[in-house]
Amino acid sequence: MHSKGGLNPNSRILSRRSIGVPKGFLIFLALHLLKVRPSSGSELMDKIEEITKWRPSPGSIYPLLSKMKKRGIIVQVESEEPVLKRFALTDKGLEEFERMKEEDAALMDRFRATRRIYWTVIENLDDDLFQARDRLIGVISEVASFTNENSEALNKVCDIIENSIKEIIEVKKTLKGHNV
Repeated sequence: MHSKGGLNPNSRILSRRSIGVPKGFLIFLALHLLKVRPSSGSELMDKIEEITKWRPSPGSIYPLLSKMKKRGIIVQVESEEPVLKRFALTDKGLEEFERMKEEDAALMDRFRATRRIYWTVIENLDDDLFQARDRLIGVISEVASFTNENSEALNKVCDIIENSIKEIIEVKKTLKGHNV
């Protein structure tokens, strides 16, 4: 299974987990989604995959739900489908979510570190370009909650981003001869 240079590239170990998710992210996501509406474990996995393109395994989500239930931050609720166990946040769960949101800075620092590793090491992105990209993502994140409730502002931000994309594509076209 191992070769002299490390893991065998054909090893199934490499394909089992496609991304590393920061510790605490799954519970944060589950609390956020359960705040929106009661859900089953499979519904949570589906929604997380829809938003993030990463699907937590049943071996991650169901033990987490069990721990959350024991801690009193979620409760099982009635479901129209008797085979599905749906859960909802309790007041204690909402408090936990709000506390985690306040501590969100540490979580965001871990995301930034992961992004930096990917973009500067894997994609070989110049540090100045990475910093500009990070500032753009940061400012979009800052206005996201406001634009979600203001369609005019949302459209304006989307137009600005689309126009910027067009300008960057024009720059890219001029670099075609430089193996871009």
